[in-house]
Amino acid sequence: MLGFVVTLLAVSTASGALHGICHSNHLQMTEAQVVNQLADLCDRDSNGIIKEAEVVVAFSEILGTTLPLSEDMILAMDYDGLLGIADLFGFSVDRHDFINSWHARFHDNHEFIGATFDAFDNDKNGVWNIQEVDGILNNIKATSDDGDGIISRAEFVNYFTAIAYI
Repeated sequence: MLGFVVTLLAVSTASGALHGICHSNHLQMTEAQVVNQLADLCDRDSNGIIKEAEVVVAFSEILGTTLPLSEDMILAMDYDGLLGIADLFGFSVDRHDFINSWHARFHDNHEFIGATFDAFDNDKNGVWNIQEVDGILNNIKATSDDGDGIISRAEFVNYFTAIAYI
């Protein structure tokens, strides 16, 4: 129960950080359209289930980074393998790189992207580490999952839509 409360507070903090900043997109895309594009990108095999490995591959594509292994090898890894490889290669996402890459892909304004990044940057150092990215996925499971431990495309979309509107 304590884990759920902590997760709920994290989602509330993330949504609170975003609530005061208007989503704006020079292509006039709504938050829902951007979230759906992100979900499509993350659901690599289009099966309606978003696995951690698919998120890793999608975000490496968004950020324009080269994975240390092939996409197929990453997608075949289990959760512990992903965490191990991220730790081994010193995974991190720089705030500035995230803002520029996200803007280039989805065309959201820089202030909104920065607020989104900051909402999940737990130690406020301007860099996401693997634990912070893992925390986002754990928040989705804790707040939007139907109890099966699997992140469906609908749960993914519901989570990111909810934090934009709360």
